[in-house]
Amino acid sequence: MALYKMNVLHLHLTDDQGWRIEIKKYPELTSKKTTVFEARHQQPEERSGYYSQDDIKELIRYAAERHITIVPEIDVPGHCWPVIITHPELGVNKTVKPDYVFPFLASWGYWGHQFTPNPLDPTNENVYKFLNDVFTEIAQLFPSKYIHFGGDEVVHRLWENEPHVKEFMEKNGMNNVQQLQSYFVRRVSDIIVKKESSRLAGMIFWLIPRICLHQQLSCPGWEEVPCLKLRKISFIQLQHLPARYTSTFNNIPEMMEPWRILIIRGQIP
Repeated sequence: MALYKMNVLHLHLTDDQGWRIEIKKYPELTSKKTTVFEARHQQPEERSGYYSQDDIKELIRYAAERHITIVPEIDVPGHCWPVIITHPELGVNKTVKPDYVFPFLASWGYWGHQFTPNPLDPTNENVYKFLNDVFTEIAQLFPSKYIHFGGDEVVHRLWENEPHVKEFMEKNGMNNVQQLQSYFVRRVSDIIVKKESSRLAGMIFWLIPRICLHQQLSCPGWEEVPCLKLRKISFIQLQHLPARYTSTFNNIPEMMEPWRILIIRGQIP
């Protein structure tokens, strides 16, 4: 990354396919069934496992020596099958099968599609307590000014189908499920922004149309969101800044071809 002037590593630490970081308050999140693919899936051994907090500290130190910032992502409320396996009470429905993680391409065999059949329940206060605990440890580990919390690809009908969710929406004056997800986003944003608030500049969330966001939330993507003026951020932009923005030393070899120099300097798109 340093060789190519990439100065931000977006480290996607959780997904339906596994929980890959130690959370000391919830050791079950890194149990075998949430971190190891079963033999039937014929996956290389290195695709299983997780980072201990000591591993993360070593990785952060190694990156910092190369002027690279690591931005962690804990993906909620949709892509969190490991949480549902270990804390089924946090899901919006009773679906907990299979009770182990599996490779992405196996999703169609288990679920008939790629999307989580049981997202977190945005009406459940215990969900926010759990996330507060998780993001507390994440904020303590990572010196990054941003924390990413995903938010993408939630199957909204799974919320809409639940009577208790409908009741919650009606009670809180929500006219559609997008407003419900906006509520979830704001609740999680408030949790994150309070973590070492003097350091954190804000949160990052995958851009989703019609979702109203927290004013300190940044979105990778190109769409305009009308509900708030956002400080937008794109990791594609961050990772491909021309050399004049990422380096203060002469890093262009004397023998480099002129056309390559133009690319490094950002003079050719």
